[in-house]
Amino acid sequence: MHTVATVVRYAQGLGIDEPLAMLRGGLKYYYHADGLGPVSGLRWSDEVHRTRNRSSITSLTNTSGTVARTYVYDSFGQTTASTGSVTNPFRYTAREFDPETDFYYYRARYYDRATGRFLSEDPVGFAGGRNFFVYAGSSPTTLSDPLGLKPCQLPIVPKDPSKRRAPELTVCPSKELDECLIQTESSGNSKAVSPKGAKGKRQVMPIAIKELQMQSLIGDTYDIDEAGLIYLKLLLTSCDTTTNAIAAYNGGVTAVNNAGGIPDFKETKDYVKKIGDCLVKKGLSKGLEDPNATQCCSKTP
Repeated sequence: MHTVATVVRYAQGLGIDEPLAMLRGGLKYYYHADGLGPVSGLRWSDEVHRTRNRSSITSLTNTSGTVARTYVYDSFGQTTASTGSVTNPFRYTAREFDPETDFYYYRARYYDRATGRFLSEDPVGFAGGRNFFVYAGSSPTTLSDPLGLKPCQLPIVPKDPSKRRAPELTVCPSKELDECLIQTESSGNSKAVSPKGAKGKRQVMPIAIKELQMQSLIGDTYDIDEAGLIYLKLLLTSCDTTTNAIAAYNGGVTAVNNAGGIPDFKETKDYVKKIGDCLVKKGLSKGLEDPNATQCCSKTP
């Protein structure tokens, strides 16, 4: 007896984890998502893909518009209700589900929806926080972790200075985001200096300058305001959401990674909220997670 293999093809959107359609056994199906996922620039294979939703798949319809499959999930991905029998791997957060193991594949590791935890340790170790198994900072309604890694993954700097090369910065702030950050940091005062040593209208900390120099993005001589913009681009390129990038700009990358998102600092929480509210006032209705809060960069500064 011979088993006939079913040919399956998928159409993907421009963002990571954005399935649009499936061709299975000669029949076409279209994906529908809940739209609850964050929107951001996401680092993946040294490129940044514009993430449209990273939402969970709620249903599939056929070419006539008839619903062929539906899914309902709880916060951590347990399927609480389902209808239809069409075989489909993309479900919770649009990741691939393995029915044989009951686990989701998140690229760097597998996720157990029953416990709300990853099955193996975070490959980045303590850089991702003290809990090596946590998923989305234990806040899956506001965060997602499609790579199974820490929220902010800065480029690795070679120990040998001769081998260091400036990374490509591919996510830039929109004019509105940059204006809101400057307003929040210094009210536009280029000569502002904080008690902690932050300088310029973007209030750049000495540790940020050191990181930029290690990344070969600036030299020994630099313009402090331009350095602040470059550092913002570095964080937007390296962090999984715009919100986490802004939180890292204020509270530091380590604090964001340890918390799995916005750290529990009143200053940082207020800072993130203030910039988000500023963006809303400028017409970006979703604040920091509005798709127009960032844009693609074409060149490294």
